[in-house]
Amino acid sequence: MKMEIIKNYIKKLNKEDIKYFLEDNDIYIDDEKIDSLFLIVKNNYEDIINEEKNVLDKIKSILGDNHFNKLLSLLRKYKNIYLK
Repeated sequence: MKMEIIKNYIKKLNKEDIKYFLEDNDIYIDDEKIDSLFLIVKNNYEDIINEEKNVLDKIKSILGDNHFNKLLSLLRKYKNIYLK
């Protein structure tokens, strides 16, 4: 049930949603990186939730270590809140 809700949210997700989420969490990246991150999230959200290394490595290469670590921390925080 929870994954179905996430799936429906991801279908409606747009680049601006990604940008606003990042900026709300003090992560600022250029539009080209937002485009790349958006495609990864849209196509691999289940792998991201499951913390699949290959997908996380792609995200890390886009964001860099500091931003990636902050985003990973947020992922884990929200997983603990919403996917328990």
